[in-house]
Amino acid sequence: MNAMKILAKLKSWLVNAGLALISVIICLAIIEILVRVYVPTWYPRYSFIADPDLGYINTPNHSFRLKSGEFDISSTTNRHGFRDDSFEKDGRKVIMALGDSFAWGFGVEYDQVFLTQLEKETGMRIVKTGVCGYGTIHAAKLFEREWKTFEPDIVLLSFFIGNDFYENTGAHNLTVIDGWFREIPKGDSSLAYTTVTWLRGKLRLVEFVIGKIKSSITLYDMVSRFGFARGELIGEVDLFKIEESPPVTKAYERTYEIIAQLGREVKNSGAKLIVAIIPTKNQVDQELFSDEMKRAGKDISDYDLKAPNRRLTAMLDELGIAYTDLTPGFRERQRKSPASKLYFAVDRHWNKEGHDLAASLLAKTIKGI
Repeated sequence: MNAMKILAKLKSWLVNAGLALISVIICLAIIEILVRVYVPTWYPRYSFIADPDLGYINTPNHSFRLKSGEFDISSTTNRHGFRDDSFEKDGRKVIMALGDSFAWGFGVEYDQVFLTQLEKETGMRIVKTGVCGYGTIHAAKLFEREWKTFEPDIVLLSFFIGNDFYENTGAHNLTVIDGWFREIPKGDSSLAYTTVTWLRGKLRLVEFVIGKIKSSITLYDMVSRFGFARGELIGEVDLFKIEESPPVTKAYERTYEIIAQLGREVKNSGAKLIVAIIPTKNQVDQELFSDEMKRAGKDISDYDLKAPNRRLTAMLDELGIAYTDLTPGFRERQRKSPASKLYFAVDRHWNKEGHDLAASLLAKTIKGI
């Protein structure tokens, strides 16, 4: 009799658990549908094509719209695959601008991108070769492949403190599958990293949640404790730690090697290399960073917002490479005009005001050459 009661209770528990599981699946399916309808993907299908050397490149001669809750812009690429006008030699000095989504102009229209404005201010022809998601390692390969096409007098490398050190480790393995921008984990990636990456390629909801995590120091700190060892995930907060972790040290060392190689190739081409150091939102709005660290229960004295900049400028000084650090200029604007919004509210890229300031600051350097 007791056995029958236990079986009956077990059956009832299994039925309830099954119903609960079905309810969760239905709820997640509804949320996934809502996210797909109301939160359009940032990169529409066929925005990129696979490339054997670089992993991926912008699709040449292609137009698309890029949408989020904060912007709705259009983009058109030329025959080289760059978000730029067609290139013809016209007697002007040529600047080949390398970089990632900041150089590409993520979130702003083409005429608002700091490189487009810089071209007008300096009177030089700026070839805008930025590709979203690229690190210095990609920029160096792109220069090696394309410099003879443009024969630049100056090479301007945009270096974003927030993720370029990480991109240079090669852990972030991006490519294009069936027209979609995807990440492929490497063979030695942890099970957690591999699983999350697979889910990102299948569910828009997962991608949306990861975007929220990346924009929150508290959430990032929570998830980075689970399965992301061996340098698979390096966030900007890791770069600010006074006690440097082994993955960050490795990222710095790899970055030095890549920039040294790029510097040699640019010099051999007859051009001059200049690095534009792009600060993160946290580095500019230090009060915002302090508040978030307090909410995360972190001791602010364990962090130094200038640490990665010092490491990078020390590398460039040692290599004899010219640079302009935009961080002081952005901080000064934030200090004088606290209401200034140089970055989008949620996204960590510059808005139009940020691009305006970057163009103004860099114009002084470029005109002085």
